This record gives sequence, C-alpha cells and structure tokens, in this order.
Amino acid sequence: MEQGHKPDHYRESIKKLAMALLNHEKLNGHPELVGLEHSFKDRFKRAELADLIVAMHPKIADLFRTGEGKRNQRLDSDLALEVITNLTNMGILALPVHDSFLVQEEHETALLDEMQSCYYYRLEFMPIIEKRQIIK
Repeated sequence: MEQGHKPDHYRESIKKLAMALLNHEKLNGHPELVGLEHSFKDRFKRAELADLIVAMHPKIADLFRTGEGKRNQRLDSDLALEVITNLTNMGILALPVHDSFLVQEEHETALLDEMQSCYYYRLEFMPIIEKRQIIK
C-alpha cells in the first residue's frame, strides 16, 4: 500500500484515461485532460501517464488517439441490435443486459447461433462466446 493507498486506488482513473486515449480522434489533442477520480500529481504528469499506458499496450499502440474505441463501440451496438432484431423476427424475445443477452432457456441455441452468424458476417471470423449461468 504505497503512499497509504489500496493497490487498486488508481485503477478506475487509469481505465478512464486509457478509454479517452482510445476514443480520442486527434493525434495532437489532449485526451489526458479527461476528468479523473484520482490525481496522479504526486507521481506523474498526465501526459507521462498517457505515454506509459501506450507503452504498456504495444499490440494496440497504433490505435490510441485514432477514435478506434468509438468505432468499436458502434460496431458492438450494431451487432447487438442486429441480434435482437433477428431474434424478434423469429418470435424470440431477447433482452440486452450490458454485454449479454437474456432469452428463455429454450432459445439458448438460437441466441448463440444468431450471435455467431451476425459476428461472422461483419468481422469474417468466429467469435469466442462465454456462456453465462442461466437464471431460472
């Protein structure tokens, strides 16, 4: 517990800054000025922390400050809407809950098939889908 903070003290602020870097569309802009829960003044300037975040994620470093985060959020929304619409057209009620769908147990296979089909149609590879516990 450095400086009297819990180990995850800065976690939410770092996540928020990382998302600002992914969503920001200008290479010369200042996404690091996003409002944060906790200040890093005692250790880093925000620009230094932004550079550290980029350095810690070399596989996606070229996506920071490109707006890719917003494009992926839009793709996610479009996929969810397509799944819900297609299931509705089959007479199946599907309720979105955060990053999941709720359907009656008897429609689980139809949901999984539709999720895979919509994903493959847009991205041309099969998704990895976590099956969550069924609530009865």
